[in-house]
Amino acid sequence: MKSETEERLFNLGMKWRIGYGFFRIIFGLALLKVVGTPIIEVVSTLMSHELTEDPSDVLSSFITSLLTSHPLYITYFLAFYFIFWGIVDVVLSYNLIQHRLWAFPVSFVLITIFVLYEAVRFSHTHSVILLGVILIDIIILWFTWREYKKLTVSA
Repeated sequence: MKSETEERLFNLGMKWRIGYGFFRIIFGLALLKVVGTPIIEVVSTLMSHELTEDPSDVLSSFITSLLTSHPLYITYFLAFYFIFWGIVDVVLSYNLIQHRLWAFPVSFVLITIFVLYEAVRFSHTHSVILLGVILIDIIILWFTWREYKKLTVSA
């Protein structure tokens, strides 16, 4: 019974990573569409409905002044970062669901590196959302480890 529940949770975790991976790929492709575009233009386009309703909105005025004084550009790096990690997540998670043994050690290394990176980012941002992502990644790493042990013991 315990093993069956762990198997379900492992599969659920892998499906979560596949979905999250596809989201990152789509997000990266969307960023490629706006590469070189000042962020203020992207935000203005996304907030145009809000600005039409209330052009004196305090939040939109603050964001506009902040982004105008800091001309940030969406870069190829960010787009390719999301696309790369999205592809890695989808491919590895699919292979983990298929119980391909080579995917387990690769996943352990990559997830551990990513969790360490997230922990460093958390120490700077103190983001509750990032903390939640870290916890989900650690839980998925634990279920992946348990699944790997189950497969290698029975092999």
